[in-house]
Amino acid sequence: MNIFKAIPFFILFIITSLFCSAQSITITGNVQDAHTKEPVGFASAYLQISGIGKTTDSIGNFSFSVNQLQADTLVISYVGYQALKVPLLNVHADTSFLLLLQRGVSTNNVSIKAKINKGLFLWRKIMSKKKEYNRYGLDNFGYKAYNKLEIDIKNFKPDKLKKNFILKPFDFVFDNIDSVSEKDPFLPAYLVESLSDYEYQNKPKRYYENIIATSTKGFKNESISKLLGVMNQNVNIYGNYINVMDKDFISPFNENGDNYYNFNVADTQVINGNKTFHFIFSPKHSGQNTFEGDAWVMAKTFHLQKVTLYLGKGANINYIDRISVYQEFEPVNDSLYFIKKDKFFADFKVLGKKSLTLIGRKTTLYKDIVVNNDSIASHLKDQQVEEITTTGADINNNTNESWDSLRFEPLTKNENSIYTTLDKLLVMPKFQKLQNAITFIGTGYKNIGNYEIGPWFNWISSNAWEGTRFRFDLGTNMGFNKKMYLHGYLAYGTKDKKVKGKAEAFG
Repeated sequence: MNIFKAIPFFILFIITSLFCSAQSITITGNVQDAHTKEPVGFASAYLQISGIGKTTDSIGNFSFSVNQLQADTLVISYVGYQALKVPLLNVHADTSFLLLLQRGVSTNNVSIKAKINKGLFLWRKIMSKKKEYNRYGLDNFGYKAYNKLEIDIKNFKPDKLKKNFILKPFDFVFDNIDSVSEKDPFLPAYLVESLSDYEYQNKPKRYYENIIATSTKGFKNESISKLLGVMNQNVNIYGNYINVMDKDFISPFNENGDNYYNFNVADTQVINGNKTFHFIFSPKHSGQNTFEGDAWVMAKTFHLQKVTLYLGKGANINYIDRISVYQEFEPVNDSLYFIKKDKFFADFKVLGKKSLTLIGRKTTLYKDIVVNNDSIASHLKDQQVEEITTTGADINNNTNESWDSLRFEPLTKNENSIYTTLDKLLVMPKFQKLQNAITFIGTGYKNIGNYEIGPWFNWISSNAWEGTRFRFDLGTNMGFNKKMYLHGYLAYGTKDKKVKGKAEAFG
């Protein structure tokens, strides 16, 4: 009798064991462009051996479950990108991946077999709306813009730098090295943020910008200054030409773009209830100033929803390794889409192929967009010059906490690390001494209280008349008087044995 009572428990044990052994493993991931960090929607994700596959959603996510996973390979592919293969070995638990696709020749190239070239047909439809959709053709527009520019350092040896006796006290800086977001590790080094009100008028041309707030964190030198100039790009995707480093590149939406580009329609998707075409463009001939890239185009109105432009090493721009432009648009009324997000990324070679590389990442976000507005026309009607830029009284007086409310989006992990690292560095006495020493060597001057000495390179020199010449300069700085500068020096020559000097004042 006791045996029969135990049977239900035995059956329950077997069922539970079977359920546990068959419990599935979930594999999830997010697919992004390796350069812009924007999601790659509708990419193919599949397990090569198991034969299980999915398509990423519009924000690059995918998820699938398997009952049992032996050794396999996760393959991610998409038009315009190199296929990415990730070996999966001994995966026994739920696993998540961040997958970065590099631009290049894809394994699933688009081929046109139909009698009608759908890509060229779609391009002509886009071009028929070009004047209507180009924001610079409007009577006027205005918006609030948030800009952030991050500059990172790549191609360096952190282990070697950590052993340097000068840099050893600051080796915590290298804890911020990002070895995940890019193919090669990089160190975030510089961050600029700004918030502006902007207005534009078409006839007559008027530009007005009021900079409300700015913040700068990081180490700035000549190479970074050059890259800051490169990053100051205003890309109008509907323009005939796009200027990069004082070089005009032919836009895919140039009036004669079909002479320079091949156009294809790679896919059709429904995004947020709207039928959307995936439009691909590539240069017809290598060596021309053209881009490769893609766009998502609204099937009903032919608005551009998202656009990506890419320049590789073949672009032949001095010091530039690659450039990516990403723009996203949103509706402001029933008939017009306006730019919502603008990204410009550039890799800048400091010297040669194996030298330090600076990565510039500029993002602009737009809010409070108004078009064809009477108040803008009224404000700009008395502006006599084409372009005016003004600054607020408290432009540099915002704290880290106040910036949290000013930003249109939170800082990324890398951007936050720049703030944290610099705030820590700037209060370190050893770093302050090193910074003062570098400034003294670089500029020649050193501040001592309300006075300055230097330049040091005048302290000892020689000439035929004076022999060895010794000179010492002393001047005032802004702490002494903001409106007046006093300066004087004494000099002595070992050959003429004369003391010389001079005193001067500037108001």
